[in-house]
Amino acid sequence: MKRLLFILALCISFSNISFSQTSIPPGAGDGSSGNPYQIATLNNLYWLSQNPLAWDRHYIQTANIDASGTSSW
Repeated sequence: MKRLLFILALCISFSNISFSQTSIPPGAGDGSSGNPYQIATLNNLYWLSQNPLAWDRHYIQTANIDASGTSSW
């Protein structure tokens, strides 16, 4: 799961197409293996893509994330 989130975050961050997305940090977790950041929204994924210093932390996806709106990015 961590690899999937990382790949999606990279895809979002390297997109050359302009889009309006809000960067919102995860609402829970501290990024440790015992208390991973909880990713629940597309805005959380965008936050991850914009914070490379957090890429080596631990994450868990806590909800289904509808990313269909990003198909044109």
